[in-house]
Amino acid sequence: MTRTAGFNSVDIGGLHDSTAFLVMCLMIIGGGSTSTAGGMKVVTFAVLVLATIAFFRPKKNVDAFGRSIGIEELLKVLAVTVPMLFLVITALFAITISHDGVFIDLAFEVTSAMGTVVLSRGATGELDEFGRIVFMLVMFLGSVGPLTLGFFLATRTPPRTSYPSGKILIG
Repeated sequence: MTRTAGFNSVDIGGLHDSTAFLVMCLMIIGGGSTSTAGGMKVVTFAVLVLATIAFFRPKKNVDAFGRSIGIEELLKVLAVTVPMLFLVITALFAITISHDGVFIDLAFEVTSAMGTVVLSRGATGELDEFGRIVFMLVMFLGSVGPLTLGFFLATRTPPRTSYPSGKILIG
């Protein structure tokens, strides 16, 4: 089960690398918005895809199912996605510095920890104390969720100044 719970009926360590990568993508996406599953959530991923489609079709609004998705919801999607991906990348970097293992196995373990899925390809048992501490932090932050953590750390104060909007070059 790639969404949560860590139940498996096949040997995860024996999966082909392409299948393991697909499972990693599903673990990062996670479960439904109101579920206890980890990951960024299915709706968050869908809004990312819809926003990308809206960008490539020069549309001013992101629309889905007869409704428009506002800028505040789009900012929430980014507030969930970017810290989560940053945490996965940072944790994977830290693990690869401290442990010489198969990269796909280490990446699988990190995404599993972030999505609180608890599937394993067997690399966690080979880690040193530093690697295990990194995994504990990733599991904790994955279970708390980036948006919850952001709301806890952020302070809401009304801005005293306002700047004119500007165009930036991206890509």
